[in-house]
Amino acid sequence: MGAVIAGGVGFLAGFFGPSLLSGGNLGPLWGILVTGPIGALAGALWGAVRWVTDNPKATVGRALLWVIGIWLVSLAYTLFALTRFGPHVAWWALGLQLFVLAAAATLLWRRRTSPGGGAPDGTIGDIEGES
Repeated sequence: MGAVIAGGVGFLAGFFGPSLLSGGNLGPLWGILVTGPIGALAGALWGAVRWVTDNPKATVGRALLWVIGIWLVSLAYTLFALTRFGPHVAWWALGLQLFVLAAAATLLWRRRTSPGGGAPDGTIGDIEGES
């Protein structure tokens, strides 16, 4: 649920931000095609990572599946941005790719450093270190 809320907030900020801050008529178009989708994907990614870190019974494997899904959508968006708008817009999407990489690394590090070295059932254990 946190990923949905964070993704929605990211999309709304990306959609309405350029419209409110831009004096020109391209602000809404920038919000629809660039910052809105990137904000939604970044928010969903942040929500997936927060779900694992806040929930002691959350499985890292399930969160990694969410990250893989978000990564596939962001790859498709990067391809769309590169073919339709050129490299000047695709840089924003490539930044999103780096954000996905950092989230996956965080989740994998969390799995490795969890109490018990990562349980076979994929749980990460208690955050305070108590099992």
